[in-house]
Amino acid sequence: MSGLSSPEQLRESVESFCRTWDNWADSQLFILQDDRDIDVYGNLYSLEVLCRTLRLAADDWHSVEKSSRSEATLEKARWLERQSRLLAAPVAEIITHQSYSEYLPRRVEIMQEQFFYVDEFYQRHSFRSVLR
Repeated sequence: MSGLSSPEQLRESVESFCRTWDNWADSQLFILQDDRDIDVYGNLYSLEVLCRTLRLAADDWHSVEKSSRSEATLEKARWLERQSRLLAAPVAEIITHQSYSEYLPRRVEIMQEQFFYVDEFYQRHSFRSVLR
């Protein structure tokens, strides 16, 4: 898996995301003011993909190591994944149901259809290769 080279780096990445999540959550007010902007949803979608990837890597690490440290990282990564979904889903709903054009809801649909491939791509470039 490109980008993460050790379990310690994974743990630090998850910890860092958790520490800064409050700052991202503060941005909800801004996001909701600009809820029809497809770029905002695109950024939230990217965040959701990143959090999903961290959770998949944490899952792999914990299945191999089964330590309290890997379990704590997995729980935090699961929390991040849930939070990213909670942030992105309402914006997608608003764009889909209140958009002034057919184009923007279709772009949201396309992004959501692509989410399936996150897992497939991850399986091909799994964090397990780093754990060997």
